[in-house]
Amino acid sequence: MASSSPEPDAFPAYKDGEVEIVISPMRRFELHLGVLRRCSPVLADLLRHEGPKLSKKAATRGVKIRYRLVLEPVGQTFRFRRVELNNDGRTVDGSGVGCWNENGRVAPPEFHYYHMLFAAFYNLDLQMDKSSVGTVLRDAMGVLMVAENLGAVSLQVVNCSIT
Repeated sequence: MASSSPEPDAFPAYKDGEVEIVISPMRRFELHLGVLRRCSPVLADLLRHEGPKLSKKAATRGVKIRYRLVLEPVGQTFRFRRVELNNDGRTVDGSGVGCWNENGRVAPPEFHYYHMLFAAFYNLDLQMDKSSVGTVLRDAMGVLMVAENLGAVSLQVVNCSIT
C-alpha cells in the first residue's frame, strides 16, 4: 500500500505563503508577506502595492500566491523584479517563472546565498559548507552580500590597522 506524503508546510514552502520567490525554475519559495516586508526594506518596497484579490475559481484550485518576485541578472549581480499576477494567480504578461535554467548547469553561488538568507528570515540555521574555515567565510560573506542587496543589513567598512 502506497502512503501519500502530506504537502509540505515549512520552509521553503508554507501552505499559507502568499509570496512566491523565484530564484530559478527549480528554486522557488512560498513565503509570508509580513516576514518579507519586515526583514527587507527592498522587498517591502517591491511588495508595497496590494496583490490581486484571488477569484473563487483560483481559491477552489488552491491558489494562494498573490505576489511573485523573480530574481534576474543585472550586470554582475542579481535583483528581484515583481511580476504582476491576475485574480487567477497567473502572470498578467504570460511570463514564466524565471530566466535562469539550471538544467545541466552549475547555478551561481548567489542562489544558495539567497536560500540561506530567506531561511535566516525564519530563524533557521544557515546551511554553510563547514569543510574549512575558508568555505565558511565564503558562505558568510555571500549571505552578507545578498542581505545588503536586500537592505537586510547595513555593511560599513571600518578602517582599522593591526600593529
